[in-house]
Amino acid sequence: MTVSSATALRVPPPSSGTPVLELVGVGKTYSSATKSVDVLRDVSLSVARGQTVAILGPSGCGKSTLLRILAGLIPPTSGEVRVHGDVIRETPLDMAMLPQDYSQALLPWRSVTDNVLVPYDATRRRRTRPKSSRAELREEACRFLARVGLADFADARPVELSGGMRQRVLIARALMTRASLLLMDEPFSALDAVTRLASQDLVREVLRNADSPMSGLLVTHDVDEAIYMSDRVVLLSTRPARPVLDVFVDLPPERDQITTRADARFLALRAELLDAIRKG
Repeated sequence: MTVSSATALRVPPPSSGTPVLELVGVGKTYSSATKSVDVLRDVSLSVARGQTVAILGPSGCGKSTLLRILAGLIPPTSGEVRVHGDVIRETPLDMAMLPQDYSQALLPWRSVTDNVLVPYDATRRRRTRPKSSRAELREEACRFLARVGLADFADARPVELSGGMRQRVLIARALMTRASLLLMDEPFSALDAVTRLASQDLVREVLRNADSPMSGLLVTHDVDEAIYMSDRVVLLSTRPARPVLDVFVDLPPERDQITTRADARFLALRAELLDAIRKG
């Protein structure tokens, strides 16, 4: 993928303070006895506090690999990932994730409330709330379920919920962790069109909450979704992937699905991104 020098990496000077998330020269190579495959090469970017960054790129370029590295699930071959300035070696406790397939992320035999509490089944997560009883955690989970509109479904099982409702359970789970960074792996791709738009708005509301704002990193194939959801869009090249376009979204923070998508600035950035992807 080639992008003209007039548009490539069009990023303003970095903001002051330590980024919530920072990638420094990250590369990933998968090797076997017969060959090596470079998936990522020299990926560097940062996410500021309260900022949401969308990652676009062609299928198979390494977006999912990048997300697994960011989550501390696999190590990079080169470079490093920092969260709040510290190099990560495992999944940080200050990180939450919205997966692509909500059906695989919820335990069908557990209630909605107990699904929200899944992170606290892990010893590492329990250590962040050592003085909280299970009853206290359940009470807090119910408050987060109310926040995403599921107060009346606290005792339901996932099979009793629609796709959009299951996704809201995962949003409540992310909130429950009190993380400052939310990783999102195409989290709306399995939803119908109307539910998808509503879920986008809900996640934006969660990320921009005045009491506890979260930074976000969204991996998506949808150019319109990337622009609508984010403050910045990063376009990756074909494999081995590297950033070839990094632009801020010149739109007001208050957005809605109709007027924002009709805004001339939205349409201009959409055209620029689609042109860059088309030129490949």
